[in-house]
Amino acid sequence: MLMGILLIGMLSACGASKDADLSSATGSSSSETPTSDETSETIDTDTSSTPPVESAEWGWHESVFGFAGDGNKIIVPIRGDLDTRDYPDPTKIVLAYGNGGEILKVRYVNRQEESAENTYRDTSQNFDNLAGFIYEVTEGMAKPNANYLLATASAYGSLFTILNSLELNPPLNDEGYKMNYEKAPAADIARMELRRGRNASSSGLIWKADTGERLEVIQFEAVDEEMLYCLCFFAGDSVYIENNYTESGGWRVDDGGDAVNGELFKVNFVMACGDFGYYICVDNWAPEGCYTVMYTTDGGRLDEDGTTPLARYTSP
Repeated sequence: MLMGILLIGMLSACGASKDADLSSATGSSSSETPTSDETSETIDTDTSSTPPVESAEWGWHESVFGFAGDGNKIIVPIRGDLDTRDYPDPTKIVLAYGNGGEILKVRYVNRQEESAENTYRDTSQNFDNLAGFIYEVTEGMAKPNANYLLATASAYGSLFTILNSLELNPPLNDEGYKMNYEKAPAADIARMELRRGRNASSSGLIWKADTGERLEVIQFEAVDEEMLYCLCFFAGDSVYIENNYTESGGWRVDDGGDAVNGELFKVNFVMACGDFGYYICVDNWAPEGCYTVMYTTDGGRLDEDGTTPLARYTSP
């Protein structure tokens, strides 16, 4: 299933420096980042009024995934027994990124315990029954059930630009995932066929910026038992690729793996980060849930950036 392909992570790469153990990059991105004004909004980082949490050893992360419920709140789910080393200090989180590039200001409220009414669905309807860290949106409006990357004020730094996208795919309909979608451009498909040495069988244009950057998915014909599909991010003359070699290729429970296309994915936002390349936050939706990942192009290919992906079970 494509639920397992996607990416999402720690974005301290866009700050003043990177931790040496955060990145596995072997060099800086070769893509040319569009020139744009820097984001310079002043963020209030005063946490003196933030509710305290129990003394703990928090992880090195500065960002973590969550999703919104009703009432303009966001939860970072806690799975099983809490290991604080897997999470950033919740009191340091002040921003939420998502929903096409929106930036919300948030405040930590409390740690919510699981209730006896929990249905184990990661949805806004079950929001109050889940175990997790609760955040209140203090500026902006969160979209119920949407996924967000919550971060400290220093996670991204100020030297980034959120790219504006051209709307490609309408929201998924009630009947499933068989909507109209746009295929990847023929020139991009030909380029990838040459690089991979096999013919493409299906493709989809997932996202495109008004400055030309684009994210595509391409599935290739199987060679013997080996199936291959790629996520490809094009920027200028550069292309960054994530390969997925699996026995089942792009198989999904609802389509039998006949074809992959752009309607399976939703891009939450894309950041251009100067010498550090791009950061691409992607949802991979399927009938039973969603898998959200953060990719980076730093290092010359499309890789997960280190943030723990968010896997949500939403099946009725």
